[in-house]
Amino acid sequence: MFSPAPERRKVGAFEGANYEATGYYRPAMQCLMFDRSDAFCPVCQDGIGTIIDLYAGPAK
Repeated sequence: MFSPAPERRKVGAFEGANYEATGYYRPAMQCLMFDRSDAFCPVCQDGIGTIIDLYAGPAK
């Protein structure tokens, strides 16, 4: 969907989230949480890791 956009893998503030076109922002242009792409963005990966560590403890 965003393959020609040079910002597709960068972290920032991209408008269009929460099922709204304006007024809400997502941390990455392309992410599994947004467009069913092949991977989570770095922000989602960090959040998922934080939650897993919260319940399971950090990897040693």
